[in-house]
Parts: sequence; C-alpha cells; structure tokens
Amino acid sequence: METLEQTLEDTHTWVVDRLYTLCDTETDDLLSVIEDAHALQAEFSEWLNPNTKDHEIVSLEYIGD
Repeated sequence: METLEQTLEDTHTWVVDRLYTLCDTETDDLLSVIEDAHALQAEFSEWLNPNTKDHEIVSLEYIGD
C-alpha cells in the first residue's frame, strides 16, 4: 500500500502536469480550458505555493478487512 507521502507527491505531480497540459492545449474552446486550469489552481493553491511551509492534511487511516 502507498504511504501518505507518496500519495501526496503523486497528486502534486499530477496537478502540475495537468496544468502544463491545459496551458499547452490548442482548442476552439479556450474559455473552457482556462476555467479548468483556474479550478485546478484554486483547489490546489496551497500545495502549489512554494512559500507555504506547513500544510494541514487530514487523512483517514485505511481500515482493512
């Protein structure tokens, strides 16, 4: 099972990659792409700010069988 740290790292990497992909998209529906990128940035703004030293993360421990 993945650790919490690995899950957070994977999520951060996905968000950054997705933002780059959206910014690189050529489409006729540019407004939709901008809205998607803005929504992602707003949702993960705390994670994307390099000046934020501590993050408050709440996680539920996996309860197995």
